[in-house]
Amino acid sequence: MKAITFHIYFKASFRAVNTRNTPSHQTQEADRSVKKVTSQYSPKGQLGQKYLASGINVSMRLWEALPVAPSTAVTRREYEVVGYVIKGRAKLQIEGQTILLDAGDSWVVPKGSNHCYEIIEMFTAIEATAPPAQVHGRDEGDRVTH
Repeated sequence: MKAITFHIYFKASFRAVNTRNTPSHQTQEADRSVKKVTSQYSPKGQLGQKYLASGINVSMRLWEALPVAPSTAVTRREYEVVGYVIKGRAKLQIEGQTILLDAGDSWVVPKGSNHCYEIIEMFTAIEATAPPAQVHGRDEGDRVTH
């Protein structure tokens, strides 16, 4: 049996051109940037979140070792959130419902939903937001008072 060696060449950033069903004068370029973010050096938001990888339509953030805390103010954001609990426990109150979040649970907060969190045990979670939360001040968005 012959040994086969593959050599892979990787370019960190390139552009692809979409030409299918597009007249040559209307060729569109797509972003094909490859990104890696090391959380140790990630910027932090005003609420303590670490901003991780971010694309054009979605971004990630890390809530790391949040201490026990009473319920936050009710908030309404102009982006959708999906999250996953790495460790700890929290209560999510959303549109009149209360959801207990434990390690291994995931959740969704639809765009425009009134919601708040209560940390009941030191909490670490990762979230994805669409569109990216940190763009155009979305992350520090609307607070709703009751």
